[in-house]
Amino acid sequence: MKNAADAKKLGRRIELRHDWESIKLSCMYEICLAKFMQHPELAEALLRTDDCELIEGNTWGDRYWGTVDGYGENQLGQILMDIRKKLQMQI
Repeated sequence: MKNAADAKKLGRRIELRHDWESIKLSCMYEICLAKFMQHPELAEALLRTDDCELIEGNTWGDRYWGTVDGYGENQLGQILMDIRKKLQMQI
């Protein structure tokens, strides 16, 4: 696998867990938390965003994890801001 687009394409070939909709948010949170805890340089970059609102903007229509033309739930942005808050409390 060479990039995220290849991973996404492969992922579309498998059947999702029956409970995916109820666990996907917590899965993404745990994955992101692990990423920032395991990579101090990424945690530092996240902390440098200070208290700015983080928005996962996209052009492919994902209004759950991000926003399109300013509309969407921005769940990924919310996760990142929550993790940033946790990191700020550790300093």
